[in-house]
Amino acid sequence: MSGSEAFVPDTKNVTGKLLLWLPFLVPPLLLLPVAALRFVSALSVNESFPTSTYIAMNIAQPAQAYRDAAEKLMSVDPSDGEDHIIQARAMALAGESAGDVIPVLQDALTHSPSDIDGWTSLAEETAKIDKAQAAEILSLALLLGPDDYWSAPRRAALAVDLWPYLDAEGKQNALSQIRLLWEDVSLRRHLESFLAQPSGGELMKRAFAQNPDEIRAMNRWIAAMHRAPNNRFDTSMPW
Repeated sequence: MSGSEAFVPDTKNVTGKLLLWLPFLVPPLLLLPVAALRFVSALSVNESFPTSTYIAMNIAQPAQAYRDAAEKLMSVDPSDGEDHIIQARAMALAGESAGDVIPVLQDALTHSPSDIDGWTSLAEETAKIDKAQAAEILSLALLLGPDDYWSAPRRAALAVDLWPYLDAEGKQNALSQIRLLWEDVSLRRHLESFLAQPSGGELMKRAFAQNPDEIRAMNRWIAAMHRAPNNRFDTSMPW
């Protein structure tokens, strides 16, 4: 080919090669939006750390930390129910209304229908506007995870508030959850706040009606904790 001659590509050959490779190129191209969404979700979850982890562990944080975490988690993939449940909890802890938090929880639970924390949170928020409905949701949460460690203090406290609205099965499951505050040594730090609730002491007695010696042991333990140089009723840590 002389220097004056222009290069003319073989378009038929190029097109043929493109058609040959097209079946292999389409799937990655279709997956790009999904991959981008997952990448953004991962960044959002990472940016919400450590507040999102502290929320799951029931470790108290400043209100601004909750607001920041809730804002970050709004960008998470809509199908990621667990992270949106944490987002809803962050919203609630930041002081947002139940009317704003409940739709987020309801949508998240469609993607994570067996999430115990999600149902517990929905019961907490619903209790602010409809205690009868909240009692039904709490009963479901107790059925899904009767001995769940992380939600035990919250569900026991909620059971006190919703006791008149719980059915017979719900009350029995709630009493089992209340007993866990004493039977699991690492949860005993929540006893004082639970017993300070109206009817908290009465329900604790009901929970151990068949074993009153446990109530006496509990009273001795609480008295001993108050006499200790460093009071161990610290609910800001998970252990």
